[in-house]
Amino acid sequence: METHRAKGNEVDDKFRLERFLKIVPRGGRKPVYSSKLTHLRIAHYHSLSNKKIKGIVHTFQNIIHLDFEESMKSVSIGKVLKLIAESYPNLKYLNISASRGGFKNDKGLCAIAQSCHKLEYLNISNRTEFSEIIICNVICSCPRLQQLDLSYCEITDITIEEIARSCPNLKYLNLRGFIKLAKKP
Repeated sequence: METHRAKGNEVDDKFRLERFLKIVPRGGRKPVYSSKLTHLRIAHYHSLSNKKIKGIVHTFQNIIHLDFEESMKSVSIGKVLKLIAESYPNLKYLNISASRGGFKNDKGLCAIAQSCHKLEYLNISNRTEFSEIIICNVICSCPRLQQLDLSYCEITDITIEEIARSCPNLKYLNLRGFIKLAKKP
């Protein structure tokens, strides 16, 4: 009975999300509440297209909490993250964790490092497309980080040292998964 109810809730949630995404304008009038929305979570929604993400960014301009857990496609994540960075410089929470990584692409995360200095929460777990260098740049550029999830990212002790140096406010760190330790000279 409980399993059926949970499955029903997932269907209801997906239906509500699809209805919500239909009202994201394509250049038309914005919904009345668009200026008040600050927190947005769209998780495990594999049909989320880059076009819809662009519509969300243009419609809801005051977002400070953005959670796209396992919803963003890796193919063009660079362009989408660049748009997010340009649109939301006051972003405090960003979850772009993936179910699996994609092709190497640092452009988007580089834009986040350059623009979103107020980040307090960052989850890029399973994002193997980001290099260790750009991950370290984000860590260095976001001194307010309190929670950081790098699980299953391709990092070494260099990243861990950067975290220790640059994140004095860190309260939660997830490094689960594969970590290569670099050899000291």
